[in-house]
Amino acid sequence: MYLTSRQKKILLYLNKFSNPVTGKTIAKYLNVSVRTIQTEIKVINKTYGFKVIESSNKGYTLNRNKVKNTVFLIPNEDDFTSILKLLILEDISNLDDLADKLFLSPSALQQRLKKIDAKLKKYNLNILRQDNHVKINGSEYHKRQLIHDMIMRETKLNFNNIESASNYFININIQRIQDIIMTAIRRHGYYVESCYAPSLIINILIALSRIRENYFIESQSIDATPNTTEYQIAKEICEQLGNHWYISITENDVQYISMIIMGRVKADTSNLTHDNTEANQSVEILKIIKNTFNYYMLSVDYNDSFLTKFIEHINALIVRARSNQCAINLISENLKEMSPFVYDVAIHLAQSLEEYFDIKITDEEIGLLSVYIGFVIEQSTASNHLVNILLACDEYHHIADYILSKLKSNYKNQIRIINVVNNLTPTMDLQNVDLIIHTTSINVLGKKSVLISPFYTEEDSLNIDNAINAVLIKKRKKRNQDLLLTYFDEKLYFKNKGIKNKVNAIKFLGNHLEKMNICEKGFTESVLRREAISSTCFLGTFAVPHAIELNAKFTQFCVLIEEDGIKWDDNNINCVFMIAVSKDDRKAFMEIYSGIVQILCDKESIDKLIKAPDFSSFINHFNR
Repeated sequence: MYLTSRQKKILLYLNKFSNPVTGKTIAKYLNVSVRTIQTEIKVINKTYGFKVIESSNKGYTLNRNKVKNTVFLIPNEDDFTSILKLLILEDISNLDDLADKLFLSPSALQQRLKKIDAKLKKYNLNILRQDNHVKINGSEYHKRQLIHDMIMRETKLNFNNIESASNYFININIQRIQDIIMTAIRRHGYYVESCYAPSLIINILIALSRIRENYFIESQSIDATPNTTEYQIAKEICEQLGNHWYISITENDVQYISMIIMGRVKADTSNLTHDNTEANQSVEILKIIKNTFNYYMLSVDYNDSFLTKFIEHINALIVRARSNQCAINLISENLKEMSPFVYDVAIHLAQSLEEYFDIKITDEEIGLLSVYIGFVIEQSTASNHLVNILLACDEYHHIADYILSKLKSNYKNQIRIINVVNNLTPTMDLQNVDLIIHTTSINVLGKKSVLISPFYTEEDSLNIDNAINAVLIKKRKKRNQDLLLTYFDEKLYFKNKGIKNKVNAIKFLGNHLEKMNICEKGFTESVLRREAISSTCFLGTFAVPHAIELNAKFTQFCVLIEEDGIKWDDNNINCVFMIAVSKDDRKAFMEIYSGIVQILCDKESIDKLIKAPDFSSFINHFNR
């Protein structure tokens, strides 16, 4: 018993609505006839053996009371969570039962299992088939890692919504477990930061639920020492859990939970002491941080508060990495897309930490490094691009002074007041003026202006906000275009070369940059290594690959447009902008990288670039 792709789409579409949906609406959504929809619904109901979809004169409705959770086990083509849940949580191993539960044909299930097998490699797990049975093969330690990631990705947990994972933990009082964990940690003079708490609690909940099902950690998976505070906390938690649920928790699992705690708890400052090892480690971390910022020629204010917190975070990161744990950070993708340069600095820092401390840093941990780096870079570059303002207003009752004080108070990091005048004259030099703020009606051609009242009302403030933002966007776009256009060359522009995948695209563009003597040999391999750390694909639409080292002979873009698409990870993209960056342009890399991403994130712009018939048209569209 299984459903076709179209039948699944009908069920999933109806699941979005609580009110009846007409057959015509469903037909339009699926681009088929109403008669086809009627036929498919009859087949669906026959397949289920009852009316999962009910009809009336108002349309079709999903019968949620009868179907309960069954319909939600229908997986999307690229969503394997439903299958993994059945295999690892419900322990369904018979292939026929699995196919029946998922409404898949045996052949479709086999295809899914092949794809799942490939994805399980990162967890050192694999799909094992024997006769008509299937199971996930590997250590309990790695299975728990898989379950943890499934839960965190599906529920997007934070400290305030742990209960949203309750469907994974049947007959377990999550709040009670959370209280036991937090009380034990506090009793030992430690605390958990909110960004680490969900992952910590979920890991312990997973351990508890697996132990109750008689799945225990094998001794060879563990590398934790009993003579630590984390072990004492874990021992207390396990004793309370064992007494509460009448279960026996093995020494291996106590050590496992102590390992989970490491790098996620911090001592209260009143109890904080540092041994020589951690002090020496902190000195090396500081050197690596400064070397990273110096590499990108960033002038950073290393205030003590920032450095202390950042070094403390990295010390905890090293502990987590050595115990094969990581903090879950759900904003990594947003950071990559909104602040690509910041993310690249974080990758450089992570690589240096990996090499020095012999650890592996995950994408999630790189995302958290980005948060710290982003704050300090933003502070050091905030004043680089200010809006030049001319204020034109009467001196009556000190109106100009009043408005000036308001502007300086509200926009001190965004604007520069270049002049204050009573009236504008035809001979006045406005060349360096970006925005004119005035209290009397004037007309100035070619300059952005905003009329406000002498009283500086809330409406005036909103109008000024909008005007400043409009100017900043326009200036940034012009600055990006002026900067980036110098790095394009017709000899390094390629269209429709029949390249179908990421690796071939990188090799094609990298080899051309090397052949033209723009980069040294080894550049292409460096780009591939950088891509392996974290994808340079943005919005599933375009990619901006580049090397780890910024040491090209000079800065240059190499562009590939493929209208039929290039397979890039799980996406089908149409354009690749490879960047080679010279040592002298490391400081400009922030604007080059962020600038190209900002331009390409505009769908209208990228569509025009893809459709441009030749290099000349490409540049013309780019410059608009």
